[in-house]
Amino acid sequence: MEYLSRILSEVQDYDGFKFHPLCKPLKLTHLCFADDLLMFSRGDVKSVEILLRAFETFSSASGLCMNKGKSFFYSNGLARGFVAEICELVGMTEGKLPFRYLGVLIAAKGLTSLECAKLVDRVVERIRSLGTRKLSYAGRLVLVKAVLSSMHCYWARIFILPANVLKKVEALCRWNVAALGKYVWWIANKEDHLWVKWIHAIYMKHDDWFSYNPKSTASWSWRKICGVKDKLKQGYVDSWWLKQDNHYTIQQGYSWLGGLNGQQVPWVHFVWNRYSLPKHCFMGWVAVQGRLLTKDRLMKMQICHDSVCVLCGNDGEDHSHLFFGCTFSRLCLQLLNNMLNTQVPDTGYVEWWTHKRFQSLFRKQVVAACLQGLVYHIWDARNRCRIEHVVPRPEKIVKLVKGAIMMRL
Repeated sequence: MEYLSRILSEVQDYDGFKFHPLCKPLKLTHLCFADDLLMFSRGDVKSVEILLRAFETFSSASGLCMNKGKSFFYSNGLARGFVAEICELVGMTEGKLPFRYLGVLIAAKGLTSLECAKLVDRVVERIRSLGTRKLSYAGRLVLVKAVLSSMHCYWARIFILPANVLKKVEALCRWNVAALGKYVWWIANKEDHLWVKWIHAIYMKHDDWFSYNPKSTASWSWRKICGVKDKLKQGYVDSWWLKQDNHYTIQQGYSWLGGLNGQQVPWVHFVWNRYSLPKHCFMGWVAVQGRLLTKDRLMKMQICHDSVCVLCGNDGEDHSHLFFGCTFSRLCLQLLNNMLNTQVPDTGYVEWWTHKRFQSLFRKQVVAACLQGLVYHIWDARNRCRIEHVVPRPEKIVKLVKGAIMMRL
C-alpha cells in the first residue's frame, strides 16, 4: 500500500490533473485503510483518467487488480451525461450517497432519521433478544454500558445524530455533544490528524478557533461542530479539565454539560467498589438514593395497604428502618461487625464509611463490599419473606455475604 500511495501522490505532477476543490490545499488524492481505497479528483474526464492510469501502474507491478463489481464512482453536482461518460471510462457503476465505509455512512449532507434507522434497529434488537429477558438489573446495567452505549457512542463520535434518533435510543443528546467535543479539542490543540489539517486549510486558515464563525455556505456538519464549540467554549477556556495536562475526555465534557463540573457524590466509591458484585453495586446504588420500593413508597402508590415490616413485624418499613433499624437487619449488622471487627452504626452507614479512617484502602473497600452485600441480601430476604412467608436466619445472611465477597478477593 505504500507503493500505491507513492504512485497516487505523484499524479499531481501529471499534465492535466486537477485536485478536488476541497482537497487541493493538502494535495490530497486518496485515503486507504487495509484493502479499502478512496480516490479523489476534480470531476473531469482527464483527472479521472490520470488517477485510473496510476492505479493500473500499481496493478501491473503488484498483480493486485480492482474488483469492479465492488467499486463505485461517486459524484456530486455533475451533469447526468457527463457522469455516464466517466462511468463508461472507468468501468464502474455509479454509486449513490450515502454509502457505508468502516461501519458508518458517508454522506454529502447531514444524516436523516431514515438513514440512522439501522442504529435504532440494532439497539432494539439487542434489547429484545432472548438472552436479555433473563438478565438481572445488574446484568441489564452491564448490557447498557458495554454494548448498547458503545453502538451509540461510535456513531455519536462521528456524526451529529438527529434529535428524534437520540430519543429513540436513549435520549442522550448531551453525550452526543460531549463526543463531538473531542473534535473541537483536536482543532484547538492542532492535533496531528489529517482531518484537523484539512479543517485548518479549508475553513480555519489563520483564524482564532474560539472566535471563529462559520460561513453560511459551509457544510451542515461543520456548522454543527462549530455549534458544539460554542456550547463547550466556556468549559475549554475556563473549566477545570483544561488544567489537567491539556487533555479532554468525553466523560469530562458530559459531566460539565450536566452541571457536575467534575464533582462526585460522596458515596461514589462506596457504591462502585471493585470488590462488590455487580448486582450488589446496583442494589446499593438504588438503596443509597432511597429508591427501593419499600412499603412506605408502595402505600403512596396505593399498591399495598399496610407499611408493617415483614422481617420484624413491628415498625413501618422504610429505608432507614430496613437499613438497619429493623431488629432482623440490626442483628445481621452485628454479626457482620463481629466478622469484620468493625463498629458500623445502625444509622448512617454510608456516611460512617465515608469519614471513617481505615488501616488500609484494601480494608476500606472490603468493608464497603460487605455492607453492600448485606444490603442486597436483606432486601432479597425481605422479598422472599413477602412471597414465601419465611424469614431466613441472620447467620445465613452473613454467610452468603462472606461467600460472595471471598470470591471477589
